[in-house]
Amino acid sequence: MSAWNQALDAAGIHDPGLRDDYTRQRELTARFKRSAYLAARLLLPPPLFPHVMAMTAFMHHSDNLLDSGAREGRAAAYDAWERQVRAALATGESGHPVLRPVLHTLVAHPRLRGHIEEYLVTARADLDFAGFATEADHQAYIDAYSLPAFLLVACLIAPDGDGTEFRAACRTFIDAGQRLDFVNDLAEDLADGRLTIPRETLARHGVTREDLEQARDLPGTRELITTALGRPGPPSRTAGRS
Repeated sequence: MSAWNQALDAAGIHDPGLRDDYTRQRELTARFKRSAYLAARLLLPPPLFPHVMAMTAFMHHSDNLLDSGAREGRAAAYDAWERQVRAALATGESGHPVLRPVLHTLVAHPRLRGHIEEYLVTARADLDFAGFATEADHQAYIDAYSLPAFLLVACLIAPDGDGTEFRAACRTFIDAGQRLDFVNDLAEDLADGRLTIPRETLARHGVTREDLEQARDLPGTRELITTALGRPGPPSRTAGRS
C-alpha cells in the first residue's frame, strides 16, 4: 500500500470517490510548488496530510480566481465561487471536486469553518489590489488577505486552547513570506499592473517604477531589494481564534 493510501486511511477517508477527490487535490498541490509539497509530506503526520492538501488546493483555487485571467472577469468569477462555497458550508454538500474534500476536512476539524468564513469576507482585498503607497498599506494587506489565507492551512496544526500566540506567530511568518514572494514575483506583478513594494520605499532609495519595469541595475535598486527583504514586521496586533 502506498504512503498516500495509508495517509488516507489514517485520516478516515474511505469512500472511493472522496479518496479520488483528495488524490486529485494532492496532485494539483504537488505541481504548484513541489518543494512545499515534499516538506509537508515528510513533516506532517499521516492523518493530517490529506487535510492539509485539501485546504492548500482550496486556497490556490480561490487565489487563482482572484488574480488570474482577464481582469474584468475576476470579480464575477470570484462571486460565483463564493456563492458555491457558502452554499456548501450551509448544506454540507457540493458537486465541486475542490469543495468535497473541504467539507470532509471540516467534519474532522470543525474550527476550520471560522477561518473559511473569515477568508471569504476578506479575500476581496486581492481583487482590486494594485500595490502599496506606504508600509502601513502593506501591513493592512497582510491582515486583510495574506493572514486569513494562510490560516486556512495553518489552523489545522494549531494547538488547542487560546490561539492568540499562534495567530501572532503565523502573522510574523506570513509577513516575511509575503515579502519574499513579492520580490520573487516583482517582474510578473509589474507586468500585471501591480507594484508590490511601497512607493514610499522606492522614493527613499531614489528608484522609480520605470527603473523596476526596465530592470535597471542601479545601486538604489539593490538597496531597495535588500530593504524589502530585510524589513521586520511590527509586533502583531491581531488576536483571535486558532
